[in-house]
Order: sequence, then C-alpha cells, then structure tokens
Amino acid sequence: MDDNTTKYSPKDLIDYLFRVSAVNEEGQVSPLETKEPVRFKRKIEKASPPVGPVILSDIQKTSLVLAWKPSKNDGRSPLTAYYIEMRDPNNGSWSAVTKVTPDITSYCFL
Repeated sequence: MDDNTTKYSPKDLIDYLFRVSAVNEEGQVSPLETKEPVRFKRKIEKASPPVGPVILSDIQKTSLVLAWKPSKNDGRSPLTAYYIEMRDPNNGSWSAVTKVTPDITSYCFL
C-alpha cells in the first residue's frame, strides 16, 4: 500500500459489495462496482490443547474412564473433534483409539 491508500477494517463477517468512482472539478462519475459480494475471512489458527491434567477414573482390570476439560481457544474456528490415542509401553509408539465430537470430554475404554 502507498500513501494514497485508505485502510478500512470491516467489523462483521458479512457479505460486502464495493464500488469506486472518480471525481474531478466537473463532479463524480458513476461508480465501478464489484459484481459478486465478498466475505472477509478470519485468520484461522490451530486450537489450543485440551486443558489438563488428563483424569483417569473408574480404573478396572480391563477398562477405565479418561476425561479432560475442553480447549480454551478454538483458533477462531469451531472444533470438529478430539482424537484419543494410546501409547504402547513396549515400543513407545502412539496408535489411534477413537475420534469423538467436540462436545464430549470423556471416554470409557472397555
């Protein structure tokens, strides 16, 4: 941008049309308009991790309940899931257990 550019920041995420017209001593001409509306997009970032600690409860011989608190920051985009993984104590590798919707903050391993 140069010194002849005016900055404007829209406040809402709504559709905008734009137009520009020239003006001289004789007056203002009909504007040139955008044909399609434009929606400003928010910069989306990664969400923050779930809030810890991870809480383990109802621990049985072959089952347990895992719980956490929701992420504090969704990165300006609604969360779509939490992925639950389990680490193998023998080789240290992580493997997928399940994926749950973002409204769920606990999981029962059976």
